[in-house]
Amino acid sequence: MTTKENGYNGWTNWETWNTNLWMTNDYDLYKEILYSLKHSGKFDSANAKYFCLEMFNNKLPDDIDAEKVDWQEIADSFNEFDEEGE
Repeated sequence: MTTKENGYNGWTNWETWNTNLWMTNDYDLYKEILYSLKHSGKFDSANAKYFCLEMFNNKLPDDIDAEKVDWQEIADSFNEFDEEGE
């Protein structure tokens, strides 16, 4: 259940879903992301990965393999959120 077609809870795979969950459930990280969006424009995959790894001291929670995370999908979700004016 790790293909884009099947995915995991609407995400590409478990790693992407779980990373997004950690990013949106960690208040400090979430506020940093929103601040970045408001002050520097669109969030991209490099920013998403940087912010997440920085916040968790270069080791993702739950032993998530950062190479399996679809960072662009995470960035796109934040950009969509920002465009909606939430």
